[in-house]
Amino acid sequence: EKSNGEYITFLDDDDYMEPNSIQDKVSTFLNSKKLNLVLSDYTENNLISGNKQHHSMKLFFIDFPIEICKRPGPFFQCCLFKSTLLNDYNSLFDKMAIPSEDWDFFINLSKLDLKIGYVNKSHFTWNFSENSQSANYKNEAGGLSYILLKHKNMFINRVGKSIYSDHFRMVGRVYEKALKIKDAKMIYHIAFKINPINLKNIFYKSISYLNDNQFIKIAKLMRHFRKTPLG
Repeated sequence: EKSNGEYITFLDDDDYMEPNSIQDKVSTFLNSKKLNLVLSDYTENNLISGNKQHHSMKLFFIDFPIEICKRPGPFFQCCLFKSTLLNDYNSLFDKMAIPSEDWDFFINLSKLDLKIGYVNKSHFTWNFSENSQSANYKNEAGGLSYILLKHKNMFINRVGKSIYSDHFRMVGRVYEKALKIKDAKMIYHIAFKINPINLKNIFYKSISYLNDNQFIKIAKLMRHFRKTPLG
C-alpha cells in the first residue's frame, strides 16, 4: 500500500538478504523489458536441527503454473516484483492461509500473465526456528488444508488427483507433528477418498481405525523401515 517505486521486494525481520540480491534482480529486469517477476534461489537455515539446505527455483522459472501446484515454491523474499503486478493485491493476499500464505499468494499469482526471469543464486536465507510461524504445526496444517480446499479445481486440473491426494498426506504428517492425531486421521481419509488406489493412502486409512497410540507406533515403524522420518 505504501510503496511507490517501480519494484517491490519483501524481507522478514528474522531472515537475511544477500548484499547483491536486489542489484542482480534489477539487472535481470533491465535485460528484458517484458519481465514482471524475477526469481532467485534461497537457503534454508534450520536453527533447530543445525542443517542448511539450498533450494533451487529453476523449475518454477521453467513452468510456474504447474510447479506451484506440485508443491509450495518461492518465498516472497525470493522475488523482485514489478509493482504493477501487485496492483490488485487484495485478490493476491489471503490472511486465512497464514502461516502458508506464500503458497496461496503464488497460486493466485499463477493465474496472471507472468513473465519470469531467474537468477541462479541463493539470494536470501530463511532462518527456521522454534519462533517461526511454520513451527506452529497446528496452524500450518490448518493453513495448508485451507489452501488445498480453496484451490481444489486448479490442483486437479493442473497436476491431477494423485498429486492432490499427496498434498493431503503432507498435511496429515504436519498434524502428526502437532500431535493432533484425530485431525491427521481425518486428513488421511480425505487423501484416500481422492485417490483410493494409492498404496500409501490405503495404508494410512487402514491404520487410522486403530487407537491413537497404535496408530503412532505403526506409522513410526513404517517410516523407520522406509527411512522417511516424520521430520
